[in-house]
Amino acid sequence: MCHRYTITVLPSDLELWLNVKSPDTYKPRFNAAPNQILPIITSDNPREVVMAHWGFIQETRVSEAPNSKLITKSLTTLKSSKTWRKSLHRNRCLILADGFYCWKQIGKNKQVPYRIIPNHRKLICFAGIWKESEEPDKHLPTFSFLMITRPSYKPVDEICESMPVIIESGEEMRWLDSKNMSLEKLIDTMEIEDWAFLRYYSVSPRIENIKIDKPDLIKPAPATDQLGNLTLYD
Repeated sequence: MCHRYTITVLPSDLELWLNVKSPDTYKPRFNAAPNQILPIITSDNPREVVMAHWGFIQETRVSEAPNSKLITKSLTTLKSSKTWRKSLHRNRCLILADGFYCWKQIGKNKQVPYRIIPNHRKLICFAGIWKESEEPDKHLPTFSFLMITRPSYKPVDEICESMPVIIESGEEMRWLDSKNMSLEKLIDTMEIEDWAFLRYYSVSPRIENIKIDKPDLIKPAPATDQLGNLTLYD
């Protein structure tokens, strides 16, 4: 499951990259996780970054363990469901990132965490679906979002079975604001596989703790499982 990522760049990087305005509340995140407040760009306002809750607010409580069905939706489900196809057509968003985490299963109860990053650029955009709360909570932002996932391609398939849908470089705003693009074309764009685009390295198992959000989490570390045991995998 794709349930952690990073967005560690400065606001100025976001603004220059996509020609958007970033909010004062934005801050770099080294362990972005469900139920956190994170930066997205919605199809309703493609020139402004907004802070949104990861997980649909009206369907989950911040104090409870997150439900994966409300955090991500697979591209396969979106393609086959009339309701979700409508949401994709009307309420797309870009989830701003510069990498994501996956866990490699090396035994029945052993996993090794890896960070996956782009080869030749700082930033990437994941595909998402957003919605606006009908009954705003003063403790939460107006917007919430889900991440769209897909079967992994190389090299991520060496680690895990699924990954976020990454929008092709240079096509981010066109995909977001695609008034002249059919739903089928939108989906085709989300199915592109760029095998030379990504690389990965092992990181500290401390990433398991969502309360830890420090720069050293993204540094390469020996391949160890969640118990701190070194492995022969890399």
